Amino acid sequence: MDYSISQSFLLCVLKEDGTIPKLSLDENWLIAAGMLDLILNDIIDYVDEKIQVKGELPRNLSYLKTFYTFLKSSDKSAKSVVIEFSTKDLGKSKTKLFKAIAKSLAEVNAVKIDSKANFLSSSESYIPNKVEVKKIIEEIRAELLEDGPVTQENTVLSMLLDKSSHLKDYFSKHERNKLNEKMEEIRNSPVNSPVKEAMESTILLISILAIFLGVI
Repeated sequence: MDYSISQSFLLCVLKEDGTIPKLSLDENWLIAAGMLDLILNDIIDYVDEKIQVKGELPRNLSYLKTFYTFLKSSDKSAKSVVIEFSTKDLGKSKTKLFKAIAKSLAEVNAVKIDSKANFLSSSESYIPNKVEVKKIIEEIRAELLEDGPVTQENTVLSMLLDKSSHLKDYFSKHERNKLNEKMEEIRNSPVNSPVKEAMESTILLISILAIFLGVI
């Protein structure tokens, strides 16, 4: 099963109880992952420090509709887009995006929805399928720690997991160092490639959002 960057990221950061920590920045990083999905699929572009929509949202990324619709009505910088979307409607839009991505994973049995309700409220959690999480991590391992072909998606995903402090959940310090060395090697290569371009887009976006997302 091929997952998008936002699907893979969410699957890797979900806790065993199917939630993400309320005080974490993971939902904001999920917005960044969605933005990178749209950039790498040529749906939006980053021009003169602003996000521009240049294509229609394909069916396979329909779970990003809430964010895509917001981008179509916005003419702001990437940083402003993430800040405004994350705080819009007291965070309801951000939560809607999270649930849409989670439910897209449930449709392919990558997560299991656990619903709870009482007289006052109801809630859903999304229990990650550990087998699917392992597949994602092993793909990263094969590409960036071994000799497999390197893809845009897994390179970008590993960078997001690293900056959001989740790479350490799956890789040892030695492995993380090797992984970063491999990415630096790709980035410094004189040969242009889709992977190198994807890395540059990710680095640019992370640098723009660094202060807001708490990246050091």
